[in-house]
Amino acid sequence: MNSRARSGDSLFRTRPALWFLLAVTVPALGYVASRLLISGESLASAAPLGVVFGVVFAAVAALAKHVLE
Repeated sequence: MNSRARSGDSLFRTRPALWFLLAVTVPALGYVASRLLISGESLASAAPLGVVFGVVFAAVAALAKHVLE
């Protein structure tokens, strides 16, 4: 593993709030984008569900990370 990857990994380990924010944002944006492009929903109806999806995804990922470490 090179030094850049190690520094990025340590950045997320020392800042769990940053990790959680990223873990919420990426799936939420993916969900919203898929609903906008595939289903043709409006942003107002897709965004709240995307945020809920992102929070649930991040919480389950954090729980799994905690259990597996």
